[in-house]
Amino acid sequence: MPGGALPAADPGDPLRWAFSPYELPLVASGLICLALVGLVFGRRPRIGNTPFVLLLLAVAMWALANAVELACLDLPVKLFWANVEYLPIVSVPVLWLAFTWEYFDGGQRLPWRTLVLLTAIPTITLALVWTNGAHGLMRRDVTLDSAGPFSVVRKTYGPWFYVHMAYAYLLLGTGAYRVIRTLLRSPHIYRGQALSLLVACSVPWAGNAAYILHRS
Repeated sequence: MPGGALPAADPGDPLRWAFSPYELPLVASGLICLALVGLVFGRRPRIGNTPFVLLLLAVAMWALANAVELACLDLPVKLFWANVEYLPIVSVPVLWLAFTWEYFDGGQRLPWRTLVLLTAIPTITLALVWTNGAHGLMRRDVTLDSAGPFSVVRKTYGPWFYVHMAYAYLLLGTGAYRVIRTLLRSPHIYRGQALSLLVACSVPWAGNAAYILHRS
């Protein structure tokens, strides 16, 4: 399919979906993040609460939308949910940086002008994802592969996808640097928090990077 446009589906066909055990970890992850949001709201305001809650909500949306994408059997619907996933995908790096900036810098928030600038590339990425059929800058040669235990969208990444990935990992790396700096400089009592946060974030980042490299 040139440019990865959303193909037209037969309006008479019901939405087809199938349960897969591979969806369970995604649903569980999303629900855990939502539960953590409830826990954070149940406590008095603390440094970093706002970006942390938004970060958890973005991760929850990403996981749950991904679960819906896996469950759907038709390519048009899968592509729709893949596009929906890009809202949290482009938000997570910005929110991560905002959280680490505030939490590990004594409550000093990112200036709003800086936040606006940081959202420029994510906004462009979102626009390109939803208009991909006109240019193919995000994905090309999109097909549905049903050979495995669940159907997946196969595609070739377009040039802007790599711009998006480089920018996302730049923000993620900058936030991780702030955590590592705290880990090295802080008293022992705070090092466990920083190390736990760094490990918790590094595992999914590494998995995502391996997935992207495998698909490239």
